[in-house]
Amino acid sequence: IEGDYSKLAQVRDPDGNLLTLATPPSRPYPPA
Repeated sequence: IEGDYSKLAQVRDPDGNLLTLATPPSRPYPPA
């Protein structure tokens, strides 16, 4: 995935879920 990784990144967690990480986050993510 190309782009500005300081602002947006997409990764998969150990369970295989696609996560979108943004900096700064629009809101805190709820606990898993």
